[in-house]
Amino acid sequence: MESKASSKSWFCVFNNPQEVYSGEPDVIAEQVLEEWVKDHPTRTGAVAYCVSADGLHHLHMVLEDTNKARFSALKKAYPKAHLEPTMGNKQQAEDYIQKRGKYQEKGEKVLYIARYGTIKGNQGARRDFDIIEQLIEEGMTPNQIMEQSFAYRRYEKMIRQAYFWHRYKETPPIRPIKVYWHVGDSGTGKSYTYIKLVEEKGEEAVYMYSDFENGGLDNYCGEPILFMDEFRGQIRFSTLMKVLQGYKQALHARYTNTLPLWTEVHITSVLPPERVYQAMVREDRDLDTAQQLFRRINFIVYHYIDEDGKYQEFELPMEKYTDYYYLRYIAENQENDLPEFDLLSEPEELKGEQVKL
Repeated sequence: MESKASSKSWFCVFNNPQEVYSGEPDVIAEQVLEEWVKDHPTRTGAVAYCVSADGLHHLHMVLEDTNKARFSALKKAYPKAHLEPTMGNKQQAEDYIQKRGKYQEKGEKVLYIARYGTIKGNQGARRDFDIIEQLIEEGMTPNQIMEQSFAYRRYEKMIRQAYFWHRYKETPPIRPIKVYWHVGDSGTGKSYTYIKLVEEKGEEAVYMYSDFENGGLDNYCGEPILFMDEFRGQIRFSTLMKVLQGYKQALHARYTNTLPLWTEVHITSVLPPERVYQAMVREDRDLDTAQQLFRRINFIVYHYIDEDGKYQEFELPMEKYTDYYYLRYIAENQENDLPEFDLLSEPEELKGEQVKL
């Protein structure tokens, strides 16, 4: 947790307090609480001295102040304690101290509870907003925030708006984007690239964008990788250009507009980029040119199944790509003794087979 994080109520766990303080459990609990409230009339708290089933001596503490207390200040006072903002209400804070309900641990004994004043815990929606704001400042995504408490889902729209506004302020005017266009026949493993990305980067890092007609970006939460599956030109050409270009500008979503933050895009299609362009742009091709699309693609990846039934991939830099037929030719003949020729030129046996734009 960042040192600048602050809260009016903190849950704390302090292991082996007998190594720092001397005396019986009641003496230690009272001494720890006294350190928190002494000379601070706005502070309250409760400290429970507990022993786990394994014999671990530890303190459970709820420390509160009418003014927000910084994480760094508490960590300085209790360097060995684990600290986190209180998420529960007054009853839940009491259950935490007395080890009741969901906080009850088998075999754990509460030996003594020291109290000063009344602990209040989370005081409803206003407190929720304070916590949510803090979590956004710490860099959590909307999904991660809503995983903290089911109750936060009622604020989903506000969380998303606040998150993207926070990210908007720290996002540069343009960011570099690496674009991969995966092409090949059906059943050649293009979509499986998504699984490989999730295994490598983590599911929270990859956003699946496939429902192009019905708000496919509605649930986007700042993932760095965008995966556009089975794309055949189902969106406007101008929208595709925005998706791939990296400028700091909003994209339409049903609930609240989305700020693109991805730095890597993978597009899978049974069609090569020139065929998708033909489907998307039927008029005014002198204005919306194919080169606008080609310039935004970094690599074209051909997927196929070889003679032994194994899934294969062949990756080619886009500046060396001429057409789909040539891509297939060099990919499927990699192990043969190919004649020397410039990748930007057309092999003699493919003359006349290029797609004309």
